[in-house]
Amino acid sequence: MRVLFFWLSPLLLFGQSFKPNDVRIGDTTASYLDFEIWQSGHRLCFQDENNRGYVALLDSLTGNLRSASGKDFLFDNALAPITNSINGPEWGFSQMGAEVVYTKQVGNARHIGKATWNGSGYSNVDLSANLAGNRFAVIGSKDWADPQARLVYAKGNSIINFEINWSVANSPLVENVVPYGQNSSSGPRWIDGEQALLTNDLVAGTAQIFRYDLKTAKTAQLTFDAGNKIDAFLFSAPDYGGDRLLFCTVNDTLLRLYRETPTGFNKVYDIKIPDPSYGYYFSAEPFVFKGKSYLFVCAAQQKFIPGSQNNSKPADVWIVGLDTKRPLFRKISDNRVALRLDPEVFVTPTEAYVYYYEYKQNGNVHPVALHKCNTGLGSSPLLTAVDDAPVQVNAALAYPNPFVDHLELRDAQIDAVYQLFDAMERRVFAGKNLAQQNFASLPGGFYFLHAYSAATNTLFTQKLFKP
Repeated sequence: MRVLFFWLSPLLLFGQSFKPNDVRIGDTTASYLDFEIWQSGHRLCFQDENNRGYVALLDSLTGNLRSASGKDFLFDNALAPITNSINGPEWGFSQMGAEVVYTKQVGNARHIGKATWNGSGYSNVDLSANLAGNRFAVIGSKDWADPQARLVYAKGNSIINFEINWSVANSPLVENVVPYGQNSSSGPRWIDGEQALLTNDLVAGTAQIFRYDLKTAKTAQLTFDAGNKIDAFLFSAPDYGGDRLLFCTVNDTLLRLYRETPTGFNKVYDIKIPDPSYGYYFSAEPFVFKGKSYLFVCAAQQKFIPGSQNNSKPADVWIVGLDTKRPLFRKISDNRVALRLDPEVFVTPTEAYVYYYEYKQNGNVHPVALHKCNTGLGSSPLLTAVDDAPVQVNAALAYPNPFVDHLELRDAQIDAVYQLFDAMERRVFAGKNLAQQNFASLPGGFYFLHAYSAATNTLFTQKLFKP
């Protein structure tokens, strides 16, 4: 039975029966810049085209804005422009509740602002009013057990000349330099439920992921393998026995997943969307829906460089299922050519929705549109078959079998994306140029070749052996 299990898996869900439901929501005359969602509070914070900060209420069942514009609560009318703050308002969590932290514009200076619910609206305070210098790109911690939220932010004269500091979200700020943070191209990121940050630094010329513990002021290296790593996330995955998974973007061209063990984080596999037109990934984050772990990610044909937003560099939004037995790759944004940025997820009892904003910086065009995408996870659970794609098992895709170092295609005319998995369900190859690959370094054992043909909407699988 074990051999049969591997024979049937991993099947790729290419989403052929899924039709994207990507709709624009909110006021079409307003902009929704770099919004963030508070899941359990059913709220979304954002800044508009006039750099005013708002909190919007979300319908807990539909994920829609409860008002036409989402401008339910104004928390400040003077946020720093995104070009000067790097990011928009964020939620910080602690025993004090959920607070909005953001970059506040005060004359020509940038300060750290915090907005707190007062029972009927939001009251704001300038946390760095009595401190000299500029502070921006603030992010709040995510530890509900912490008496006070903690902040990590940039301190310096410009968005390219700064150091990273952290402080308790109190006035005045008591600043602490974050080691390695200044070398982190993605900036440090809070670990949920911990007084700790994920950041990165160069080790022998390669950017690796580190954990910085605020209590001990010590750092620990988490990754050691090849590839420059940024944008790391750490979360508990119920479908991995509750183990923690770490994932990051590697060389901007793939996503890498690790699983925590008693000896450290071990690589599970590399994730690439099986569409060769996409070569770059950014803004990937995890979420859990009905006990399964997923990522959402922006996929693009060109590398996205912050500050270079324009419609000539399109990006689409995808979700990726992390179950190695039944991987899912599904494009959830529509087919328009558009630059989609900074997705966020909101989970209802019946569905998971992913939101993004479309930012066209072309002569300062407004508005910045807010979009909501249905993932289809609630209506088409992964326990069913491979969407509508028929599966041909034991197809004669490649030869020789057994193979030693190379595989030849029996029908080179088939326009297909090929993926090769080992017996532990780890992907060792993905792409169209299967016949040009040298597999001499692969260890002996059983392998499983999958090919998906978009022309015929068919998934082919073949079992191979390497002596």
